[in-house]
Amino acid sequence: MQIKLGYTPASTVLKTLSGEHRFALGQLLTMKVLIYYGGLLEQQGRVRPEMEHMYHTLVKAVELDPYNMDAYYFAQAAFTWDLGQVKAVIKMLKYGYQFRSWDWYMPFFLGFNYAYFLKDKKEAAHYMQQAARLSGSELQTTLASRYFYEADQTDVGIMFLRQMLAGAVTESEKAIYTLRLKALIAVSELEQAVADYSASRGSFPDSLNLLVETKFLEKIPTDPYGGCFYINDKGKIHSTSNFSSIFMSKQNEH
Repeated sequence: MQIKLGYTPASTVLKTLSGEHRFALGQLLTMKVLIYYGGLLEQQGRVRPEMEHMYHTLVKAVELDPYNMDAYYFAQAAFTWDLGQVKAVIKMLKYGYQFRSWDWYMPFFLGFNYAYFLKDKKEAAHYMQQAARLSGSELQTTLASRYFYEADQTDVGIMFLRQMLAGAVTESEKAIYTLRLKALIAVSELEQAVADYSASRGSFPDSLNLLVETKFLEKIPTDPYGGCFYINDKGKIHSTSNFSSIFMSKQNEH
């Protein structure tokens, strides 16, 4: 089956043509991207995704309807982890936050992106504090504190993904976060085994198999992205999949 998203006209043109119906058109464009993305998941890497068109269609959707939370939520899910378009997503979120100023999700996304992906502690704290104030949530309060920067980044990622999965509405969003959560839980298990080994033996293990042989790990967990976990010379856990979904990996090969 051929799956096409195609080009979307400029938002200025769409605003003129849609008039008072521009909010509905913004929602329609978002649904177009979600349906397209769901089709890609079903194709399991057999179709090269139109990632640039996907992103720009979402940008036009929020320019038509800046209150369109579905667009922001999906952009956070699909364009940060796999594609690394973190700065582009931050730009979109900042635009939306001007309008959704009551919504703690906006500064929560921004704070997480700055901390987890960009390692910008100052900006992360700024937005997480706003998220904590708006939500009154213990999680946001914890992440806003100085201990956020001392915590293991994998565990921070797991907390974030669990929060995101709980709020996911579409099956596409749930699939993205479920897969990433499984991967980070596996990484966390491996990191703990490496830490236990290092504390006991005074050095990093030469391989993950050694953790199993020395009983620090029952078995090496499976990478849900289809790769193989390994440890580098600095004791960090990586995977041959780079934690990219199948169709994203296909995109990177071109």
